[in-house]
Amino acid sequence: GTHIRKNNIFSEKIPLEAFVLYEEPASFYQTGVWSEALRFLFQKTNINININNDSQKEKSLEKITQYLHSQHGVRYDIYQGSSWFYRRTEGKFSLMRYLKKKAKFKYINIDPPDIYGRTFKRLDSTKSFENCNIVNCYDQAAAINVLAGALGIKTEFLYIDPFGYIKETKLVGIDDSFDFIPASPPDECNNPFFANPIKSPLRIVNGFIDTIFSYLPRSRFSNHAVCAFLSNNKTYSDYANDLNQYEKDVLIYDACAGPILGLNFSQYKSTAVAYNSSNPIYIKIKRTNNVNEILWDDIH
Repeated sequence: GTHIRKNNIFSEKIPLEAFVLYEEPASFYQTGVWSEALRFLFQKTNINININNDSQKEKSLEKITQYLHSQHGVRYDIYQGSSWFYRRTEGKFSLMRYLKKKAKFKYINIDPPDIYGRTFKRLDSTKSFENCNIVNCYDQAAAINVLAGALGIKTEFLYIDPFGYIKETKLVGIDDSFDFIPASPPDECNNPFFANPIKSPLRIVNGFIDTIFSYLPRSRFSNHAVCAFLSNNKTYSDYANDLNQYEKDVLIYDACAGPILGLNFSQYKSTAVAYNSSNPIYIKIKRTNNVNEILWDDIH
């Protein structure tokens, strides 16, 4: 998008703020796009719309994904991968909470720490908004979906089930500052729930079980969500009878692990998934769970 801000030609006292979009905003913006979302996009991601074509839309999706993964200041829920801003089964996304990193619930420790300093936790609700920069893959996929939709880019929330083990990757916001046991390299992870006492405490596990420290298993994604883009405004439903072609045509954007910036599904699988030959899981696109409502919270 191109952000235009200048004085109204009729009065120097009335500011004019205009945004150039690709097309009509997504249907979940039923009453119009919030100016806060557009300001966030144009001020944070350096998007510039000067040509309306699929190639330009892909560049915008890359910028959104890269920013949400590396610059927004959120980090993955390494305890159990809970969703903090998106209710997937209801299709409801709390955009303002996500942008301002605020929530009305938090983790409470319920047991003494283990020998590595990890504790079992529960989620408790809070009466007022608290700072919260924790996310999971649903939150990140929905955020791309919603922010792209504000620009008029049609994308879909793609639900992959089963998924399995991840290759060493940059898990959003996670680095060696979260380590219970030092691991190298400092900013990669292949054991996403290493803060959970029933999993290995290593951020990076060699193999599928930790045979060095704990003899606890390496964790994996039971399922995963990404944002999907198809050219010519196509959707998943257009490929109902040809999923193989869908996997060739779709472009994957992942702001949770990677980031992944526009790979087709075959490329994505080879980049993201670590197969365990003794217990193979073959990842499968299950369905789209698109956002259908954006929740507003007047957070100050």
